[in-house]
Amino acid sequence: MSELKLHIYKGREVEKTYTAETYDLLSGTVEDIMELIDIDKLSNSKNDIALIAEVVKMLKGAFNLVKPLIKEIFDGITDDEIRRTSFKEVAHLLINVSTYGLAEMADIGGEKN
Repeated sequence: MSELKLHIYKGREVEKTYTAETYDLLSGTVEDIMELIDIDKLSNSKNDIALIAEVVKMLKGAFNLVKPLIKEIFDGITDDEIRRTSFKEVAHLLINVSTYGLAEMADIGGEKN
């Protein structure tokens, strides 16, 4: 996974799409997202629906913490645009960033000096 996408909707139509490359993510952003998500619960999810349901539960009441992270990932996105995203897409975004962070940590742990 190298590209992250987030659609902005006008009604049911996609008005705009923001993209970002995972390798451009700041480590602090990845760390903050991973702190929001309980990785153990996610790894126990049996399917995509269960996975999304777990993320939605974790983010309930914490979306005010997610908005600044979305702004760090997608340069130029506004609060109004964030309000017009799909919560399911935001959940997938957070899962993808968490997965990327875990993979990066595994790569670092496996490197030899």
